[in-house]
Amino acid sequence: MVTQEHVIDALHARFKDDPLVFALWLEGSDAFDRVDEYSDVDVVMDVEDGHEEATLSHVEDALRTLGDLDLVSPVGRPNQHLWHKVFHIKGSSEYLYIDVDIQRHSRDFSFIEGDPDERPRVIFDKAQVLRFKPAEANAKELAERLHRIKSFFAQRTRVTKYLRRGLFLEAWASYHRCVLQPLVELLRLRYRPAAPTTGSSTPPTTSRRQCGQKLKDCFR
Repeated sequence: MVTQEHVIDALHARFKDDPLVFALWLEGSDAFDRVDEYSDVDVVMDVEDGHEEATLSHVEDALRTLGDLDLVSPVGRPNQHLWHKVFHIKGSSEYLYIDVDIQRHSRDFSFIEGDPDERPRVIFDKAQVLRFKPAEANAKELAERLHRIKSFFAQRTRVTKYLRRGLFLEAWASYHRCVLQPLVELLRLRYRPAAPTTGSSTPPTTSRRQCGQKLKDCFR
């Protein structure tokens, strides 16, 4: 059966000598040495500007050397500097999604020194792409982020409105937007103030460890 290491080896072999691909690294469970049977593969690549979608096509070709693909997602654009696609190899673990982010080389990006959530597993880096900077929180930016969090959380009555109308999908969407995401962003602001907001509903590692037991108690 295809494993995480098979995927990593295939991508390494395909791109290590490609002059348009400057770096390839892993994030998530591979980077933190916490791979288990439920893990996916979070791949990030830094490529020459203008070759982002072509590189995604080459990624797909490399993965097809391991087997047929039963999932090839549409290309996503998290922001103007990133291209995203998800793959799954037929016959591999049902949890082994291959999340690929392509970063254009001109993107100004650095990891945060000492941040427990920012520890990439570097496969190769030909151009010193992976840089780290000291944690510096801008007071004005933090105030703006906190104001944005409060603005969304203040609209949480949308959840009960839709519940009372019997519109459960709308209630769930409002819960995610007006309750869950603001609370996660608040945790991110508390534990990782220097890190950029991601829009993710996954809390930072530090807060997951510290709040995990309290959340367990809520469901007992």
